[in-house]
Amino acid sequence: MTNGIISLTVENIKKIKAVTIRPSGNVVEITGRNGQGKSTVLDAIWWALKGKDNIQTAPIRNGEKSGKITLELQDYLIERTFRRNELGDDYTTKISVITKDRARMASPQAVLDGFTGMLGFDPLSFMRQTPKQQYDTLRGLCKLEVDVEELDRQHKDLFDRRTDVNRDIKTCEARLANMIIPTGAPTERIDVSALVDKVAEINALNSAIAQRQRMRQTLLADNVRRGEETKQLQKEAKKLQDEVNKKLIRLA
Repeated sequence: MTNGIISLTVENIKKIKAVTIRPSGNVVEITGRNGQGKSTVLDAIWWALKGKDNIQTAPIRNGEKSGKITLELQDYLIERTFRRNELGDDYTTKISVITKDRARMASPQAVLDGFTGMLGFDPLSFMRQTPKQQYDTLRGLCKLEVDVEELDRQHKDLFDRRTDVNRDIKTCEARLANMIIPTGAPTERIDVSALVDKVAEINALNSAIAQRQRMRQTLLADNVRRGEETKQLQKEAKKLQDEVNKKLIRLA
């Protein structure tokens, strides 16, 4: 359904006696001096769609008993009438909505509310709202294809991460500012890859030295063990020799 305005006719509304507007193009400029009814045209459109609860001032032109707003949309013809009461201090209003097939809607205001809900806020009240209230109002009016809450969560997460990074940067900058550079420190950039290769070479040499030391300890231990075995064999040989000597003495 499209809701573009085909024509607007206003009769005896506020300062306007009678006017008919047939918009053409995407932009319609309403000009005139102060008090000539520019705001009345906008009010008439709003009142035709939203009814008495959204009327902030007396709608009927002074000196007239009734007023009428006819708003032709691409799908509907809307007629809202206003009539003063006998005392002249109040008014009544009626609304009729007819489709392009000439069917009169049984619940006209409900039909209008159905496609004007997204416009259902007071612009003046909106301007007086805080930025947070305006944000919430627009969130309620706009149907977005994205999850705004999820975007808010991601934004907060990124903001917190950025805060942490900035804090770390400031900490590093403070440490760098207080760092004392020894005299004679190299001015050229150190080749880390070459240092890694040198460390690997030293580690390999240390491993070879450690292996040789282990072998030396093993040989020393073997020598000690063999020395003990030699001493034990010498004792046993002496014992045998003593026994042989004793037997030779007996035989003599």
